[in-house]
Amino acid sequence: MDVLPIEITRKVLDVFIDEGRTTSAKPRLEHASLSKYREQQALIRKLGSVCHRWRSICLEFLFEYVWIAPPLEPNILAFRQIFDTEIMSRFSRNSPGWWTRQLYLDIHFLEPPERKALIDHLQIRNPFPNVDRLFIFNCGRYGDEENGRQILDVYAKHLTSLALSGSKNSFSDMISHVAGALSQLQKLALEFSWYSHESAPAHNKCSPLALPSVHDLHLRKPKQNEYLALLDWSFPSLRTLAISATYSFPDAFAPFMHLHGSNITSLSLPYWPSLPSIHDDLFQACGALEKLEVLGARWEEEDDVRQPVPVTLSYHPIMEEHRLQEWIFKPFWVDCDFDQTFEDGTADPELFPSLQKIRLHSPGVDKIFSVPLRRVQSLKDWSRVLKLRGVSLVDDEDGILSSFQ
Repeated sequence: MDVLPIEITRKVLDVFIDEGRTTSAKPRLEHASLSKYREQQALIRKLGSVCHRWRSICLEFLFEYVWIAPPLEPNILAFRQIFDTEIMSRFSRNSPGWWTRQLYLDIHFLEPPERKALIDHLQIRNPFPNVDRLFIFNCGRYGDEENGRQILDVYAKHLTSLALSGSKNSFSDMISHVAGALSQLQKLALEFSWYSHESAPAHNKCSPLALPSVHDLHLRKPKQNEYLALLDWSFPSLRTLAISATYSFPDAFAPFMHLHGSNITSLSLPYWPSLPSIHDDLFQACGALEKLEVLGARWEEEDDVRQPVPVTLSYHPIMEEHRLQEWIFKPFWVDCDFDQTFEDGTADPELFPSLQKIRLHSPGVDKIFSVPLRRVQSLKDWSRVLKLRGVSLVDDEDGILSSFQ
């Protein structure tokens, strides 16, 4: 039997590997699981041992995503070339690092001299010349923003996606150093850490730190000071904003949204706020918003009992002309009731005239059967009223009800 063309073999392996793919192309740091990444690498290595043809193809997949991070055990190299490049040179004209598109760097486990040697190596030889998605962890944790600046300087010109974890001042210092080179940057993720290095930001506060091409911004664990710091940034092309892993909407949230929210079409929030003033600020600031996603419920303790807070909606005139089309609630709806104000507001044809769908993502088959009949009937009644105004209430979870009708 003839051997399959290499393009078809590559596609088959790509589909098989992609089913277990754990490293997301999205610039979200919670998707970057090192342990899962190691499992994925082990799978690719097994596939690469089948034959020389598969070995040459798997080399591309093995090095497509690269971690340089703490080793599993002491005295084990954090990163090593798994395939013998001399043998592989017969099948590929390029070094393994040529295939790398996504690079993760968490180098603080190294001693300072080793850290410097690694950065020098990246600057001089750059074994990963085609990286366009870069993740840097623990920026400025020990007051060493210089390392982050040097790494970012190597890859900035080709980056389309950048994710950083660390302190707010470190982010400002690093990005201002290469802001002019980030002309292709489209996605930015910032995970704010509890530690903070209080060095003065490098950019001139008289002029905003501008990232004109960024259209997708993800903020993880932002608090009052982080929102205030981002008032000195500019995202003129911003269309998608995701905020996660935060437990409050501080005072600086409103000016942040009014500054950056005018062109946003997609917004993701950790939970739906209960304060009417925040509802007004959100819809006033995000006049172009089409999709609003709520990632979970807000919980409060009363008499040592932890209870989810019902989802409410307060009326504001802006709602009568707002262009919101889709409202998504990710899995918590069986835990948390929608307050009557929310159900009445979304059922009112005068509010949100462009609304087409409310999507409720259930948390799985097992839990859905524990929903009280009262709650099921309430959802059915709400669904009927929504249908009269042309809005669908659906559950998008596979294998669960597709419509409450």
